[in-house]
Amino acid sequence: MYDSDIRALLYKDLSKEPMYIDDCSTIIIPEMSILNGYVRIDVAVINGLFHGYEIKSDMDTLQRLPRQAEFYGKVFDEMVLVTTPKYIEQVQNIVPSWWGIKYYNENNELINFRYCSCNNNVDPYSRLTLLWKDELIELLCQYSDKKYKSKTKFALIDIIIKEVPQDIILEYTREAIKLRDDWRADSIPQLCDVL
Repeated sequence: MYDSDIRALLYKDLSKEPMYIDDCSTIIIPEMSILNGYVRIDVAVINGLFHGYEIKSDMDTLQRLPRQAEFYGKVFDEMVLVTTPKYIEQVQNIVPSWWGIKYYNENNELINFRYCSCNNNVDPYSRLTLLWKDELIELLCQYSDKKYKSKTKFALIDIIIKEVPQDIILEYTREAIKLRDDWRADSIPQLCDVL
């Protein structure tokens, strides 16, 4: 089974997931860059949480998975590894215990091998790197009358980390990304229409 096969099946299954279809603001972002493009998650789903789905097909190796797990843990509230029976035993020893693990069997049915739990170690700085400079300035303007246009993106993030509560940062990043007009994301209804 190839990555594209798993991805197509996953999109179909995500379009039936109650926690996503019950929230009309849910967006799905394929190949989302995180940590300033250092890595990409196969599928990101954003609604009330940041959900990440990493795909490992029969054609993949697991060499990069420990490093990916470290990076994804800085950004995502929940993570699910989606694979095939080939890797099911190996991956459970690689990814953190809060990750869910699912696989597609020979009938293309999605099997839950391990349920995910919430990641309590999301890094606000890493989450802020997902935002564009104007989104960072908008957040800062809610807390200060100063002018920030001359600051670099990273200088803005440093200021936000010092001045804005963590829960506000995590909520704001979710909402800012969901509200983007110029963004390559699909809603669940769009995804359903494609399939």
